[in-house]
Amino acid sequence: KALPSPPILERCMSVMQSGTQMVKLKSGTKGLVRLFYLDEHRTCIRWRPSRKSEKAKIVIDSIYKVTEGRQSEIFHRHAEGNFDPSCCFTIYHGNHLESLDLITSNPEEARTWITGLKYLMAGISDEDSLAKRQRTHDHWVKQTFEEADKNGDGLLNIEEIHQLMHKLNVNLPRRKVRQMFQEADTDENQGTLNFEEFSVFYKMMSLRRDLYLLLLSYSDKKDHLTVEELAQFLKVEQKMSNVTPEYCADIIQKFEVSEENKEQNVLGIEGFTNFMRSPACDVFNPLHCEVHQDMDQPLCNYFIASSHNTYLTGDQLLSQSRVEMYARVLQDGCRCIEVDCWDGPDGEPVVHHGYTLTSKIFFRDVAETINKYAFIKNEFPVILSIENHCSIQQQKKIAQYLKEILGDKLDLSSVVTGDSRQLPSPQNLKGKILVKGKKLPCSLGADAEEGEVSDEDSADEIEDDCKLKSCYVCACTHLPEQPFLARVLHNPTCCCYRLTRRRKTVKLCRALSDLVVYTNSVAAQDIVDDGSTGNVLSFSETRAHQAVQQKAEQFMLYNQKQLTRVYPSAYRIDSSNFNPLPYWNVGCQLVALNYQSEGRMMQLNEAKFRVNGNCGYVLKPQQMCKGNPVTAVRFLQYCHLWLGDFEQTSLVIVNKQLIGLRGLFNKNPKHSSAESSAHYVRKRSIGDRILRRTASAPAKGRKKSKMGFLEASEIKDSASEPADLKDKEGVVRRTSRSLQARPASMPVDKFLLVGLPCAEDETAQDAKGKENATGKRFPKLAVV
Repeated sequence: KALPSPPILERCMSVMQSGTQMVKLKSGTKGLVRLFYLDEHRTCIRWRPSRKSEKAKIVIDSIYKVTEGRQSEIFHRHAEGNFDPSCCFTIYHGNHLESLDLITSNPEEARTWITGLKYLMAGISDEDSLAKRQRTHDHWVKQTFEEADKNGDGLLNIEEIHQLMHKLNVNLPRRKVRQMFQEADTDENQGTLNFEEFSVFYKMMSLRRDLYLLLLSYSDKKDHLTVEELAQFLKVEQKMSNVTPEYCADIIQKFEVSEENKEQNVLGIEGFTNFMRSPACDVFNPLHCEVHQDMDQPLCNYFIASSHNTYLTGDQLLSQSRVEMYARVLQDGCRCIEVDCWDGPDGEPVVHHGYTLTSKIFFRDVAETINKYAFIKNEFPVILSIENHCSIQQQKKIAQYLKEILGDKLDLSSVVTGDSRQLPSPQNLKGKILVKGKKLPCSLGADAEEGEVSDEDSADEIEDDCKLKSCYVCACTHLPEQPFLARVLHNPTCCCYRLTRRRKTVKLCRALSDLVVYTNSVAAQDIVDDGSTGNVLSFSETRAHQAVQQKAEQFMLYNQKQLTRVYPSAYRIDSSNFNPLPYWNVGCQLVALNYQSEGRMMQLNEAKFRVNGNCGYVLKPQQMCKGNPVTAVRFLQYCHLWLGDFEQTSLVIVNKQLIGLRGLFNKNPKHSSAESSAHYVRKRSIGDRILRRTASAPAKGRKKSKMGFLEASEIKDSASEPADLKDKEGVVRRTSRSLQARPASMPVDKFLLVGLPCAEDETAQDAKGKENATGKRFPKLAVV
């Protein structure tokens, strides 16, 4: 839908920045009247009054969608409220899709906010990664300034600066902070910094000394790089080939901030820093931003991004179930989603976590959301993991909704595998939705409308092969119908219950069974190869861990032909996640995680699936498809690894090769290191030696020395190296010249101008500093 004309949009922005009084609707309350407004930078919505102060805001970047009318769960809870739907709207934001439900005094105000928010969201989605990163950085600097300005006068004095340095964990001597403060304080109002002056101060404070020395080493001691010198840096340090003058000139025009430098076609320290912190120098291979792997192999040859209890926004006991979670994870690249189906009111099946207090959503709404969002970001197949707990009547309703809503997406009759013993490929299944569930046994007559199937692979099983049939006589009268909660939340001595061990079966209707084609759920029994295809073996993490420990080889061989799904333990009631790596390492394709839970395990999952255009499918190593896998690892570039969950934070990774598995497990690592020291020294790049001097502790026996403010004439020569340091392309280091005049774009602190490392100095220290106290070698990392 086209956005309104620019004048209308600017009027929306003006009204939003002026502020609008609206009712903030909350569950269990009548609503709170608050003044909502768009901040001056148009980056977040704020409201007042609020006891949360700084937390009372929603960043535009975090908004997932804006819905009109009374569509949210909060509005449904206030069904008795006499609210005009044209005055109501909901903002969904954050990883957990929290809702901000608002009511305006008239329809025009609601329309203004809805239009304005959609305009802002559209602008953000159209930005390239560089523009978005720069805007995020600028906003962060402005926010940092405002938070440091305690009295709100728009100025920062030296004490406020010192407090800010402490808050940011910047450990600089006070005299250096004062010197940079004085250099940045250029207006008539001496003794304080306005925002523009603070921006200059921040640039000086955040300037990386190692990057500055790196620039000097490739620029013959000038503080800018020419096109030729930039090309030299890209070839030697970044290991880039086919570097053209046109490419280098484009870098200068794109990243340099000084107009004077742009005119002279040189890259100063600010531009160099911007370039080094840009996506162009990211450790992530830009080619991997698109699907680049072979997508014509059988499904079992791919890791598939999978979620557990997809509908939940929080914990497994009390949190909300929302259809928006399906939209979010599908657009995040998830390709296997879970739907727990239970009998609902009026013959309508519902989705929720059984035997808990999680809220319920209608299955029909889930199916419609999946149909709408399944293939927005990519067309590779979606696996719909159905956990069926419904009666036959409501199972038929589920099958009916799936066929009516998903239509041709369920039709797999045209899919050709080429080999009946192989699963189809992601390429062949583009635009298709596979239903993973139980299938009626072949022994059952074709005319039978229903039959019994085992239910042993249900995600409700609690660390056992067989389903535990629970018979409870609960003494906790306040939870008589919630035995699961009684077991988890109460001392066992207060609840009398008995567990009988028996294999559980459920009735399955033919209509739902017929929708299962290539993804038939089978019980978690011993791993055997019976020659059949199209089975999905389900394991809880505990059972999967036992299989990895006891039968890793059989597990891996099974996963070369069939699919395996691993899901979190039922005892992870806080929706925490297990480590997916051990299960990926034996070839498990569907390692299901709680996508609503942030943390290290989800970061591993995001990293895993980012490498193939974030399409949800990553090809396994060839050895894992047809043999035993072997992996040595190496970093080849001086580049940045962005830490996505931490604002303005990244790791700088230095050109360094790890010594490989044989060296890592050598009984005499010191001897192994010494044998290769000569070769290692010759291959050391300038960037590596600079970081060694700026980020490492002094070598043993070497005295620590205070950094002095050296004059330019005192800088040591480090650019010269022995003649045998030519690389295979014949690139050599330039001889040094005296420091030349600098086209100024910002003041550069004199404490950066210290001695550059000499190759001769480093050679002697390399032999001593190969190992740390344990005799091991690690790549050097520095936090930016």
